[in-house]
Amino acid sequence: MKNALVTVCLLALSAAPLSLGQFVAEALTDERNAGQDFMAGESDGWSDTDNLVQGDYLCPPKGKIIATTVTGIPFVGLGEVAYGITNRLSVGVLAGELGNFTPGYGLRFRYVLAQPSRDFRVYFKVPVIYYPKARTFGCPDCDPWFLTWPTVNAEWHLANGTRVWTGVGVVAAACATTVLGGDEEEEEMAEGLHEGVWNTIQLGISRPLTRRISFQFEAAVVLKGLKLAASHNWLGGPPVILTTGFSYAF
Repeated sequence: MKNALVTVCLLALSAAPLSLGQFVAEALTDERNAGQDFMAGESDGWSDTDNLVQGDYLCPPKGKIIATTVTGIPFVGLGEVAYGITNRLSVGVLAGELGNFTPGYGLRFRYVLAQPSRDFRVYFKVPVIYYPKARTFGCPDCDPWFLTWPTVNAEWHLANGTRVWTGVGVVAAACATTVLGGDEEEEEMAEGLHEGVWNTIQLGISRPLTRRISFQFEAAVVLKGLKLAASHNWLGGPPVILTTGFSYAF
């Protein structure tokens, strides 16, 4: 069952370039179709570009940039520069290190699925991270590996600028030999990485400190089905994902 889940997950990772291309194309089409309705917000007098003024830690408006730096568990540091392709779609470039100082690099996509008012939105985000070295996982000769964590969150924007969100997600991790194919010996060595698929429930909060700087904190519980993931088979040690840091909107 485990191998089947990992295989499905990694087939998805292998198809990522095509899927992400289709996703971006559909998002751009949707943005053009939504166009003035989404931007004008005529029904309640709000504009999505107000997000910059309102301390949006996550989604930069079209043509704008948000830089973010965070720390937490299971990584010691992560930096990102995100660019707004449209007012609903953005892409960020990631770089950071896990708690064992394993470096990683990747991309993170965000898309606002629905925003009926300035006070509420539902959004999707997914990072895809490549870790070129895996020897710190007790596997000196292991191949590079991949990690992804797609989530869907519902977010409420309070009058004082605070944003509170909750949602669900899926974490998938696998060695490069599993994603791209390899011999049996290489796949056995990759077991030290705890390849697999886990589900998460997360809760977060952000607060603008100035017009451009926002503080953020998010905590996610890592589950295996309906049970708390065991530390010995979860790649990050304790079955939690914690992030805290700051964003700057340019």
